[in-house]
Amino acid sequence: MARVTKTSITIGVMNENADKPMDTVVALIVAAQHAAGNIDVTEKIAAGAYRWCVNKGVATGLIPVKTKTVRAPKEKVVKVKTKKEAVAKVKAEKPVETKSPEEIERIKAANLARIKEVAKKFKKEKEVEVEENYEQPLDSFAAPAFLTRREVEILV
Repeated sequence: MARVTKTSITIGVMNENADKPMDTVVALIVAAQHAAGNIDVTEKIAAGAYRWCVNKGVATGLIPVKTKTVRAPKEKVVKVKTKKEAVAKVKAEKPVETKSPEEIERIKAANLARIKEVAKKFKKEKEVEVEENYEQPLDSFAAPAFLTRREVEILV
């Protein structure tokens, strides 16, 4: 007596149902395998076995041809504006105030005066700092590596 295997069951079911479509035969193969005690056979495994038998010429059957679906061309998606773009647009929509040349010169003069004031204050602080450092008696034998102009004036 011939040995009953999973492959022999699949081939037997396929030959008996050669005129039926693949989906129907795969379901019959699964049912026959489960009836024989092979409960680990799923539809995916049975479909693979069906394809293998047809490709090798062991059993008769038809494998449906897969048709490629043609994708529709992608439409351009309009970008949603980010927060920065929205803020930039709002800023661009504000009317720009044009100032007269006299007003621009007045603003420049005020800014220059403010810069000079800060520079004077900074120089005074620097001079006080340098003078504080040289209040101690200097050692006449020690030669410094670098002196600023103000330090030379203090020494002389």
